[in-house]
Amino acid sequence: MSKGIILPLLQLYILVGFFFNYFFRYNDKKTAFIGILVSGLAFCLCNFCPSPIILVLEVLIGMIIAWSYLYSQALWMPLIISLLNGILSIILM
Repeated sequence: MSKGIILPLLQLYILVGFFFNYFFRYNDKKTAFIGILVSGLAFCLCNFCPSPIILVLEVLIGMIIAWSYLYSQALWMPLIISLLNGILSIILM
């Protein structure tokens, strides 16, 4: 329960809600691209991936979460993606 629901919520609020808003505030393409890339790497580091294939997939999921936040400007869309990722990771274990 904690790995599938609580941890993805906390990661979302820390990485997207605080980290992304604080460090990448400017409205230009360069800042958005760097913010999405750094957010994807931070998401991967928070999940502690041992396998290189899973590491790349987690970076992509983190980038998708950051992009969805930029697209919607609300936390509900990245929240759904993060919860689906957490629930699927539990099911696939």
